[in-house]
Amino acid sequence: MGIPMDQTDAAILIDNMFRCRGYEAILTAFCNRFKYRLIPTSDQIHRLMNAFYGAALVEAKNQEGILDKNLHFLALDNLYRTFAASLYSNITPTPETYSYLIAAGVFGGTEEGIRRSMITAQEMISLSVPFTHTAASAMCMVYLKAGSIDMAVKVLNHSSMEEPLPLHTRLQEINLLISRNSPNEFLQESKNYLKELKESQVTQKENKSTNVSERDLAIKEAIENAFPPSYEIIGKGLEKFKNDLSIESVKELEMNLKDIYNR
Repeated sequence: MGIPMDQTDAAILIDNMFRCRGYEAILTAFCNRFKYRLIPTSDQIHRLMNAFYGAALVEAKNQEGILDKNLHFLALDNLYRTFAASLYSNITPTPETYSYLIAAGVFGGTEEGIRRSMITAQEMISLSVPFTHTAASAMCMVYLKAGSIDMAVKVLNHSSMEEPLPLHTRLQEINLLISRNSPNEFLQESKNYLKELKESQVTQKENKSTNVSERDLAIKEAIENAFPPSYEIIGKGLEKFKNDLSIESVKELEMNLKDIYNR
């Protein structure tokens, strides 16, 4: 009695609980090590946070696609409890675990969720933990909407840039260039963005014909729907810089934009 299970037995037990979608039971066990004698691994923490992340953004919606705030906050609270359990178990936080917290709060669209995400983002900056692309996209959107361009730039400076920026983070950069009155940079970034957007539309069609899970597609859609449409942002730049760019450049960009959105 009182002796922890060996790692193999514990892994089998927790894996079976995941299969049964017993996420809250797993969290309860992780939060009370004295009683349940289960010590989580980093991989189990990531799996649990991913489950609550999906619950906060996808499963909390009703059949009409409207977010049930009670279900959303229940899942959001469980995300933060899971993060706390990982710290209690001496598991070092990663950019990915922070990203679950930030993205769930921002993309849920509630004032309280965004407040928590802003606090979490400040903690990441103070600890020099790089933002994932998803977290950077989310926080850029929050700060740009609040008119805090300096904070949006600070988030981008703390992002992991080993890979090309995702489309929506690129879109936030375009918005920054508009705010900074940089017509030539706006033109070039918009051209690159629209080219990548066109390519991504082809990829998305291919993904829908493969075995990508409906849940993953739903999460992706929830993220994408949280961003201001690129049509409006690039259109705003075109209107602002119409006297600073050549007529040919403006027409080319307008044509590419309308081609993608069929407008």
